[in-house]
Amino acid sequence: MYPNIKNKRHSDGFTLTEILVSLLVLSIGMLGMAGIQMSGLKNSATSTYRTDATQFAYDLADAIRANSVAVDANVFHDIDIDDDETVTDPGHSCMQTTTSASVSSCSAGEMAAVDLYHWVTKVKNRLPGASLSISCNDVDNSDADDCTVHSTHTITLSWNENVDGDVNSNSFSYTFRP
Repeated sequence: MYPNIKNKRHSDGFTLTEILVSLLVLSIGMLGMAGIQMSGLKNSATSTYRTDATQFAYDLADAIRANSVAVDANVFHDIDIDDDETVTDPGHSCMQTTTSASVSSCSAGEMAAVDLYHWVTKVKNRLPGASLSISCNDVDNSDADDCTVHSTHTITLSWNENVDGDVNSNSFSYTFRP
């Protein structure tokens, strides 16, 4: 008779099933990595908007502090600019053209208008759907002055983020004493 021959299966390579399973596992991993990448991009855009809003608020606060005459005249008392509003270009520059500190080409109100125009233009160019407001938090409501000396001011910036298909509104407020 014949000797006992065992059927030996030799594995000379991968089978088609093993290749398909490995491709499935690999594709699921790649989809996970793509999701993490998209989440990182979304968070990066959100972070950029928040950083810009913070810097814009600090810049305007510095401009307001530098123009104490306009603060005393309540020029920065109640300013609201919605996302669809525009600010009119004052049509002139308040840059000092001489080295003498006593020579000024603008009044405090004109300087405030120029500062606000340039600031609003920068904000609207960098923050989508930007709305902004400046308000005075009066420390003495008993007098006729809308914004008593030593009152604080609050700058509020709001913007719309559309980083993942949904429009989310964010805002940043900064309160300071001019």
